[in-house]
Amino acid sequence: MRGSYSYNDNYVWDSGVAQMYLGNTSSAALRTQLYLHELGHVMGLDHVESVMEIMHTPFVVSLTSYQPGDLTGLKKFGIGAGCIPPPSDP
Repeated sequence: MRGSYSYNDNYVWDSGVAQMYLGNTSSAALRTQLYLHELGHVMGLDHVESVMEIMHTPFVVSLTSYQPGDLTGLKKFGIGAGCIPPPSDP
């Protein structure tokens, strides 16, 4: 499976849930927070109670990276959970 992810800093949101969170214009930091939040859902994370985590909703504080609680949740997936075998040494 292959894919890509990108966004346009000059895009003006005009409909849907993104507009509810971002309004008609937004900062790069707020868009980053929204994208990380939604990617967290894609990776299996749910909403949390702590306002200091990307996975909290609605956004109360500005965050531009996953926080300790988010990272703890992410560690439950991937190699650590046996989802992807680690590469073997040659």
